[in-house]
Amino acid sequence: MKKGKLALGRGLKELLPTALKEVGGEEAGLEELLEELKKVKERVEVLGYPTEGIDEFLKREKFTKEEVRDELERWRSHLVSLTRLETVLRQMESLKMTSQVVSYRGRVSAGEEPEVVLAKAEKELKKAVLKRSRKRIPEDEISEVRKMIEESKESLQKEGAEEHLEEAKEEAVKKIEELSRSLEELTKLMGVEGEEEALKEEEGRVEEET
Repeated sequence: MKKGKLALGRGLKELLPTALKEVGGEEAGLEELLEELKKVKERVEVLGYPTEGIDEFLKREKFTKEEVRDELERWRSHLVSLTRLETVLRQMESLKMTSQVVSYRGRVSAGEEPEVVLAKAEKELKKAVLKRSRKRIPEDEISEVRKMIEESKESLQKEGAEEHLEEAKEEAVKKIEELSRSLEELTKLMGVEGEEEALKEEEGRVEEET
């Protein structure tokens, strides 16, 4: 896959007569599939990704209706993955992960499957968000929770004071819950949840349009 936009209209006109003959004159069905493939191609181009795969397919001298349908479904899947990938990359850009963004876009342009690139990008983004969120939680608060737990263990061993242990455990649990809420709030502030909602809406729109 290389970057660049190639005209599709001429290719459709040249290939249509041969294609119709190949499938026994099922004009409406094949023409509709070709138009859908054209729409998917345009959407991929809007996202900024190459479409040589579609262009090469349309250059073939002969193809069946089933082959066109398979190619359409394959590129619909790619379109959904590319749409999701762009959402992930925008989030990376907000985290100043510029080199990673360039790398992932380059992989797609070089021919790597969008679904594979997406999986790698999502994994790296999640790690980055978690790492940065943890950094924002004061270390002294984490140490305080650990200290409470250790004191609870010592109390049980030395005094056997179950009531005291329960109180300390409750305090530790409350503190852990507070830290968990802080992490969730930080994650929201970093826009992860908002991006996920936007992603779901965009994927739904892509499926409706294609």
